[in-house]
Amino acid sequence: MRTSRNRQWDEQFIRTRLDWRLDCRRISQDYSRLAAPLLTSVGYEKEDNPAETTKTATLRHSLEVLLPGEYAKVENLMPEVFPLYNEFWVSFWIEDILYDKKFLFLPDSVIIEKLTLLPTFNKKGILLT
Repeated sequence: MRTSRNRQWDEQFIRTRLDWRLDCRRISQDYSRLAAPLLTSVGYEKEDNPAETTKTATLRHSLEVLLPGEYAKVENLMPEVFPLYNEFWVSFWIEDILYDKKFLFLPDSVIIEKLTLLPTFNKKGILLT
């Protein structure tokens, strides 16, 4: 029988013992060149009083090109940010058009129960689309 205290310890153990990281994978198999991808990440808490808001530093990563089927390891994720909103922006060029997409992990949504086998990765993770 599990108590809530044991469950909390188990989740803390899992969060600190697993390597959580952000990967950017090009799932689309079209042959266009995805040029100059720029990724930003920030964690934050929503508070009624903006002076009390917790916010992490904004991290920026740039890549030269991402071809179909390729992926890049972007950053390791620290378990301490999982209770925050974690926002990731991806901007990139295809030919002469700039695209961008926002991905948002809600607080405490990065948990072991949400791990699934990711298509084309052959690894477990959490996929946002």
